[in-house]
Amino acid sequence: MNRKNALGRGLGALIPSYGEEKVDKKAENFTSPQKLSTSAEEKVENPVDNTNKVLLLPLSKVEPREGQPRVIFEEEALQELAESIKQHGVLQPILVSEKDDHYEIIAGERRWRAAKLAGLAKIPAILGKYDEKRINELALIENIQRENLNPIEEAQAYQQLVDEYHLKQDELAKRVSKSRAAVANSLRLLKLDERVQAMVMEGSLSEGHARSLLAVADKKDQLNLAKEICEKKLSVRDTERLVKRLGEAPRVKTPVELSGQAAYDELTLKLRRSLGTKVNIRRMEETKGQLIIDYYSVEELEQLAEKLDRG
Repeated sequence: MNRKNALGRGLGALIPSYGEEKVDKKAENFTSPQKLSTSAEEKVENPVDNTNKVLLLPLSKVEPREGQPRVIFEEEALQELAESIKQHGVLQPILVSEKDDHYEIIAGERRWRAAKLAGLAKIPAILGKYDEKRINELALIENIQRENLNPIEEAQAYQQLVDEYHLKQDELAKRVSKSRAAVANSLRLLKLDERVQAMVMEGSLSEGHARSLLAVADKKDQLNLAKEICEKKLSVRDTERLVKRLGEAPRVKTPVELSGQAAYDELTLKLRRSLGTKVNIRRMEETKGQLIIDYYSVEELEQLAEKLDRG
């Protein structure tokens, strides 16, 4: 059995290798009640050292872990998976750990629920031994790999991995089997106004719309534009044009033409809109100072460099 096919690339990379020789049957053979072997049942009831082996576990002995990152399961999608399991069995073992008198699901709760709907008595599972921190990490990875995760939920999961496990973006990208650019772009969505993020989560705004709004530094402007997008049902391309027009504000008078801090505030606002990131002007002398431009990833720095190069 190919470990990547069985567990998913990102999650599989986090699980210690359990060796091809330990898994000598197809997953389908583990799920058919007619094909259960006595030795397989004995392995579960009288384990010696079954760590990282594919075992058959009674569904009644397997329970979801408390505090799972995702608790909502779409009923229609579960039923579809259950129908597939009836025909083909559970093709990917779930990942569990031992707890008291039962097994606790680390990854694969959706498969477990669908297997129950399909009427299975047992389910193939890989028994792992992990500390609480490792279990939480694996559960987060499983959460990220779910197909129905919306863009903001995915970004929040990435951020949680960064915060809790002090991962750099390239390390995180390897863990979840995505490019560093994809992870960086996902995390940037969290820079949007929280009300705009909520609109993305509920489906009012697409991920494409959200990415277009990232070019707008002011969060009030982001929200107003988001509302306009929804009201007028603008396409992503229309949104990009709208954002571009916002950045092409009338020429701001220079400090020579204006006096006081107001002139610098106006210049700062124009730069923020133009570059799509936080910008500050630090005045040091009458005609000298520093221009400070914030960036949050290598990819964003490269994009800023391109904008400055184009003038």
